[in-house]
Amino acid sequence: MNVLLALTLASLLWQTTAPAATPARSEDFHKKIVRNGGVPDPEINFEPSMTPQQAAQQTSETKQLIDATETNLKILQERGPGDERQDVIEEVKNYISLARSSLDSGDVERAHKLAIKAGVLARDMLRH
Repeated sequence: MNVLLALTLASLLWQTTAPAATPARSEDFHKKIVRNGGVPDPEINFEPSMTPQQAAQQTSETKQLIDATETNLKILQERGPGDERQDVIEEVKNYISLARSSLDSGDVERAHKLAIKAGVLARDMLRH
């Protein structure tokens, strides 16, 4: 009798549970989401920032900056820099190294900026 009572209760519970959620309609999967009221994305043009002639000129200037900075470093080392200046000299050498590797990889703008930084630091140390 306990088994019969358990089966009856189970069937009543089965009938009173909520039906499963209705499956999604197929048209729900084909809706387009339009952001910002349908404003089109802006066009992006990727163009080189300089002409080949400008790149060649900047490469030449960068090499001259590197050479001048290395000359200034030699002068500084002949003067016998103190311990406090040795860190700056290492930083200048690092900038020169990064500038050379940027030139080798074709990143002329980055190389030029790094060479300028190295040159400014070296000239500042020569003045003081």
